[in-house]
Amino acid sequence: MIVVSDASPIIALAVCGKLGLLDVLFEKICIPLDEKRGRTIAARKGIKTIGTIGILLLQNKKGILRH
Repeated sequence: MIVVSDASPIIALAVCGKLGLLDVLFEKICIPLDEKRGRTIAARKGIKTIGTIGILLLQNKKGILRH
């Protein structure tokens, strides 16, 4: 799966020591400079958007995230 993300979720995951888990979930991560524009384009193309909490919940659901 390819993901487009702003820097906020990546920074948050790095701060809590979970940055490496992104490699487990996603094949490629793209970071655009303008988050609002990126979300608008994603919505137009039918691409689901997800934030930091969504990433953590997805990792937990897949059994990747340990408490």
